[in-house]
Amino acid sequence: MAWANLADLAIKATRHVFGVPIVYTPALTGLPSAITAPFDEAAKRVVQQGDTWIEATCPLLTVRLADLPVMPAQHDAVTVAGHAYEVSSVEPDGQGCAKLYLLRTA
Repeated sequence: MAWANLADLAIKATRHVFGVPIVYTPALTGLPSAITAPFDEAAKRVVQQGDTWIEATCPLLTVRLADLPVMPAQHDAVTVAGHAYEVSSVEPDGQGCAKLYLLRTA
């Protein structure tokens, strides 16, 4: 079995164990999709602004790109447990997943 197939099996297992129901609505299409993905309400994130490093806490959704109808982008809408979020940043990992940093909108 190829490495990519093994990695995908591990991703699916992680999603099955740690995932929660998500409604993902791309800004591009406006068509919602139901997916399951790991969600962290208070993930740590370190970003650089000029010469300064800033640590922040923000919601994080880790998605398997093959589960989404289109590539995720800023301003896509996400609903988790009745709470609305907007994608503020997308960071693909090169292994078929992406970290989506979110802003709570409601």
